[in-house]
Amino acid sequence: MQPPPRDFTSALARQMTRAQMLRAVTQGRPGTAMRGFAARLSTAQIVTLVDYVRVAFLQRKAHRATRYHTPQNGWYAHAQRYAAAYPFVQGTLSLATPQAQLTHAQRAGRELFVTSCVTCHERDDAGAVEFSPRPLSYPRNGVTPQNIDAISGATTFARHSAAPPPPPPQVYVGADIFQKNCAMCHGTDGSGRVWIGQFIEPPAADLRALKLPPGRTREALRTRVKNGVAGSAMPAWRYVLEDAQIESVIDYVCDVVVRAGC
Repeated sequence: MQPPPRDFTSALARQMTRAQMLRAVTQGRPGTAMRGFAARLSTAQIVTLVDYVRVAFLQRKAHRATRYHTPQNGWYAHAQRYAAAYPFVQGTLSLATPQAQLTHAQRAGRELFVTSCVTCHERDDAGAVEFSPRPLSYPRNGVTPQNIDAISGATTFARHSAAPPPPPPQVYVGADIFQKNCAMCHGTDGSGRVWIGQFIEPPAADLRALKLPPGRTREALRTRVKNGVAGSAMPAWRYVLEDAQIESVIDYVCDVVVRAGC
């Protein structure tokens, strides 16, 4: 996002007053993806939320106050499966450490961090290495539409985050771009029924049931992808994707995701 979400554990965040935070949550912040929650939360809930953030993050810097990597969210045995990356996430091992000084396991952990974990757990020394983070808002732990019912504790969100079936060859490029970028909010199936997609206000659009001008669906979709959607968290992808890539995504959405076609 541009600008990115605020780091509530930073020194700059601690300069915010309680009144400023209450106003931001209530009314939103123009020019950012932060929307107002006055229509979604009661005044008492907003006060409780702000006071929690001020204590947990501004005062205690409690990074673990909330948990995302839970079995219910699809992260099974997270601590065991990704233990190698923990030293880099927690800062006990510098990213600038020469490869020759790392064990085989540490090299694997470093690679995992710079390709995945850094997306959310950015480090001050992240500039010491080149990294290509991929969004991991949905778990990629072997969850598929075929085995989802057999997984204990699987949530509704996980059902819409399951690995999608192989796309037709003609839209493979667009499918790859969609799953690596758009699925963060819209889900692997385009429904928007994933944790982040339902949390943002307004919620992420259900791409399977788009309501766009008849005869101008592709044009309207192209405008939304390139320029973003005002009043929502949908960013302008023209700053990230080339025109040809945007067209590939539109091909995939129209040919595979949208139920009525484009």
